[in-house]
Amino acid sequence: MLLNHGVQSRLILESTTGAGSTSKEVSVESDSALVTLNVTSLASGTLSVVVYGLAGTDIGAATPPLITFPVVSAPTTNLLLRAASLVTQRLLVVATYTGVCSYEIQVRAVNGASGSTKILASDSLSMSQITVGTSVIAIIPASLADRAGVIVKNWSPTQTVYVGATPAEAVPGVGYPLAPKDALALDVSAGVAIYGVSDAPGADLRLAQSGG
Repeated sequence: MLLNHGVQSRLILESTTGAGSTSKEVSVESDSALVTLNVTSLASGTLSVVVYGLAGTDIGAATPPLITFPVVSAPTTNLLLRAASLVTQRLLVVATYTGVCSYEIQVRAVNGASGSTKILASDSLSMSQITVGTSVIAIIPASLADRAGVIVKNWSPTQTVYVGATPAEAVPGVGYPLAPKDALALDVSAGVAIYGVSDAPGADLRLAQSGG
């Protein structure tokens, strides 16, 4: 596949049922490329995506990684990650997964980007509600593209919600406690998942996310 400047193409669209790896190669007629990873669902395991430059004509001649996306862990839904890098004409995108997930990777040929940078979009805002029970869940149902920050508010009358950056952290002994009507502001990008669990069923969380 060959991408001219300004052209965007879907490189991988896949729903997995178990562990494995998928790789695709693309040639870019531009000085840099924007790679977008959209994880629509991740029911189990992890998903990691690495982008290499290819020197010469042999896939075995891959350079050190140009882009390494954060590893996404279940349970997660609708995470959108973007990164750009200078290219060496040909790219090899490798997705490695250990469970059940659905994801899409797109590549766009652009100019003037730098390695592993966040591409800012126009200002945007998103509000949502989620109910948290006594089992740990991802508490952001749809991460805003180019998210710059998020506020999590416990609107419950009696339940306490414990928040963490991983499922293991979102437990009463470790997680950040949100008492009824408390709020937590986090300066985190779209690639960071947030997990939560309640000390009783039916906790009512409200979320506000701001874009770049």
